Amino acid sequence: MSTAADAVARCVAWHKLHKQTVLAADTLCHTCTPACNHWVDTRTRRSVCTKSLHVHECGDGCTAERVVLPRNEGFMCPYTHIVFKDAPLVQTPLFNKDGRCINHWAKHGPQARKAVRPRAVRVLTYRVCVRIAMGMVHGKTRSSIREVEVSRATKRLRKAMKAAAPSTFAQYAAVVTRHTQSVSPTTSEADATVLVARVCRAIYNYTSAHPGCVFGTHDVTVATWLTMLSDGMQHEGVEVVPCVQQLRRMMPPPSLMVMVPRVNCRAISVARRKFLKYVYAPSGLPRFNRVFTL
Repeated sequence: MSTAADAVARCVAWHKLHKQTVLAADTLCHTCTPACNHWVDTRTRRSVCTKSLHVHECGDGCTAERVVLPRNEGFMCPYTHIVFKDAPLVQTPLFNKDGRCINHWAKHGPQARKAVRPRAVRVLTYRVCVRIAMGMVHGKTRSSIREVEVSRATKRLRKAMKAAAPSTFAQYAAVVTRHTQSVSPTTSEADATVLVARVCRAIYNYTSAHPGCVFGTHDVTVATWLTMLSDGMQHEGVEVVPCVQQLRRMMPPPSLMVMVPRVNCRAISVARRKFLKYVYAPSGLPRFNRVFTL
């Protein structure tokens, strides 16, 4: 076990080897101060004064007057300059004007966090809303979704024909009609443009008045509003979100919403719950000043 005498012996040997000097002790007329030159033992937390050969040991038994660091983040030994980060002087963290904690321990001691540059708020404009909505109801993505719908309806029709085994033309027509109704009809670009312009104008006006209803990215926001407008939402006779029947025929089904770029069902579900929390009061009744109107 290393003792104070071992530290003194290593200090004398180090100065004799590197400094070519022999240390002489002055234990009677010298009092150690922070201005003294201390040799710090790398093996332990002991330091040896090069003038008096007094041994100072950092830790719980440290008798020196410790130096409190700025902002009350800890204390430091004046002889060895060892910083005690787990000091009981750290009581409450410091916060800036934005409410962020600025206490941060780096590799070599306490440092302040760098200021975070505020990000620019992206506003959902009417033009962006129209572009995203047209891609969902009439475009390349909608054509791919309709091909999948037709393929699935054909498979279901084939299975229904085998199960029903119709023998007359009327029976054939009934089975085919029932399964073709599950496929959304095609819509001309002119009709889609008129409907999207009217719906997107209402979405833009509502999100401008209620910024809290912009959910995540713009694609998720527009997809969420189009989904809610296609389904509608009512509560005890109060129309929270109107139902647009023509939009309901154009929108892709929820099972194929994954084919829409940058949109997934999970994000739409989370955004829908946020809107319900925003529009309904704790009593369960809708707030009339937050109801969506066309």
